[in-house]
Amino acid sequence: MAPSRRIRAFAALAVAALALTGCAAGSSAASAQTPEQACDVLASGVAQTTAKLQTSLSGLATDPEAAADDVTTLTADFENSASGVDNAELKRLAQNTTTALADFDEKIHAYASEPAAAANQEAMQTSAENLQTAIAAIGESCP
Repeated sequence: MAPSRRIRAFAALAVAALALTGCAAGSSAASAQTPEQACDVLASGVAQTTAKLQTSLSGLATDPEAAADDVTTLTADFENSASGVDNAELKRLAQNTTTALADFDEKIHAYASEPAAAANQEAMQTSAENLQTAIAAIGESCP
């Protein structure tokens, strides 16, 4: 995949991640977590790293190591936020997204270590699409 096409694909991923920040509502520690509260929990961890992710992924062609490191940070932040989700439906979606993020983290690190390898490029693209789908599912479920 050409660098500019790859950058557009990852920019789309970053935009999808930004959609998560729109899920914010009121937060509560109640055991019967509402969807709005679950969205707030998810959004809080992602919002802090989304802008950095978008910036780093746009620079993927020039500094793949930095982009990979930023994805590792986002993955850890999202996993931390997702652990606070008790709402059954959003917990399932958060787990799907956590799995997709972990896979993307693995694929982007493989790409960063050998950017010219077509297999790494294809695997990263497929993983990015799966992550985008997982993030979109959360965005669709957040009121």
